Amino acid sequence: MRGETQGAGLPPEVVRIRPRGRGVDLGLDSLYSYRDLLFFLAWRDVKVRYSQTLLGALWAVLQPLAAAAVFVAVFSRLSAPSSVGPPYSAFALAGLVPWVFFANAVLAGANSIIVSANIVTKVYFPRILLPAAAAMAGLLDLLLSGLVLAGFLWWRGVDLSLDLPRILVALSALVAVALGSAFWAAALNVRYRDFRHALPFLVQLGLFATPVIYPVASLPARYRSLLPVLNPMAGVVESFRAGLFGTPIPAEVGGLWTATCVLVLLTGAAAFRRVEHGLADVI
Repeated sequence: MRGETQGAGLPPEVVRIRPRGRGVDLGLDSLYSYRDLLFFLAWRDVKVRYSQTLLGALWAVLQPLAAAAVFVAVFSRLSAPSSVGPPYSAFALAGLVPWVFFANAVLAGANSIIVSANIVTKVYFPRILLPAAAAMAGLLDLLLSGLVLAGFLWWRGVDLSLDLPRILVALSALVAVALGSAFWAAALNVRYRDFRHALPFLVQLGLFATPVIYPVASLPARYRSLLPVLNPMAGVVESFRAGLFGTPIPAEVGGLWTATCVLVLLTGAAAFRRVEHGLADVI
């Protein structure tokens, strides 16, 4: 299909329509091909989130800090994973920073299609950009809370190892599992509208099923081997802490959690692709 682009001096636009290959098209290539639109949608979500708010982006900082303060007050007698580990306040805050990003990405991704119904029914673009943009909008919050975490650790005088490769692996896996979970949540929320009522409860339950406020060693031994398979966020949190404090990753966590994060991303994209073509008819 060939058509002349409007405007003098511009080359003609060529659109090639090809049949799908035999493999499964997950649509993840759209995140790069439409990266400008992805950035625009993510920035739109950031502005909408903090428009007409008194504190603005400070909410991104207050959320993990307030949660850490509550957990410190309640579990102040708990110790860090080892006697040479960080104080409990630093231990809890380091776990809450990645968890808050993940939780917000899932909740925002679940509602991304519903709140953008007006453009979904009128304009064509890869719909997977909507939950992806909703999740990626939280990267600004993650950056701000990370800076606050660094300032808090400096204020408490916590010794840091700063294993940057391990931290980068943890953050990359965090983005992957957050995107995949956002795709899953968006697909389920479109197909089953009562899912949005259960999702906040599931996210709260996930906080206590993840070693955010307690060490892995405190879990019963029979559950530790299942932890990286059933909950990849456990590996993300433990690896992030290990990169910050130099503490060893529990043997039960191992390295399987990284593959599980990638699996969540791929299966989430596949689940979203299954409902994508009928979105305009059901929202």
